[in-house]
Amino acid sequence: VFRDGVYRPALYYTKVTLADGSTYLDPAPDSYAVQAVSPQTAYIMNRLLRGVLTAPGGTARGMAPAGEMEAAAKTGTTTDYRDFTFVGLTPYYVTAGWWGYDVPADLSQQGVRTGKPLQTLWRDYMQQAQEGLPYLEFPVPEGVVARRYDPATGCLVPSGGAVGYYTEDNLPPEQPAIGVILSESMKYLAMGKWWLALFPGLFLVGTVLLFHYIGQELCRLLDPGSVHE
Repeated sequence: VFRDGVYRPALYYTKVTLADGSTYLDPAPDSYAVQAVSPQTAYIMNRLLRGVLTAPGGTARGMAPAGEMEAAAKTGTTTDYRDFTFVGLTPYYVTAGWWGYDVPADLSQQGVRTGKPLQTLWRDYMQQAQEGLPYLEFPVPEGVVARRYDPATGCLVPSGGAVGYYTEDNLPPEQPAIGVILSESMKYLAMGKWWLALFPGLFLVGTVLLFHYIGQELCRLLDPGSVHE
């Protein structure tokens, strides 16, 4: 799936010509193209996956090809370190690599516990493949917007925070929902933001007591004998 969300099957040749220069086989890859996901979803995903190469906790941090060309990536490790996979994306190419044995074996027994060699190979290959190509950015599809958000709550903020990408019809709220705050209360307490857990909790308790009181009063009015002091 390329940057526009279109899936094109892998082909092992680009064209086959005869001795006289005429075309014998031309796969015309676009004739097999399928819109797998929307361009908006594809763009937002590649914005997220840039962090694999650039974020402090990225599993392939520092492995972006040299230069200003944008890139995104996804690493992969199977159970018992039997395989390492890596898929990288730039505005020009999607490339993937696999490292393992034909007969699966635990690579950790040979001291291999990360996919860094595979990532390094991808980086060096892409630097050569893109050498001399004009700078390109991933085109922003219609309907995608960038907004700042608070990583602690996921809510939009006017300044600070981090930059996220969303569709215009699916923006996060400016205030966190009470249920989300309560479910994440321990995290907020650990961050020192105790009020984000306290006040919604008090509000919820007050709401429950209010409905209990209303229920009691309705019982008193409708069936006085059912209420016992």
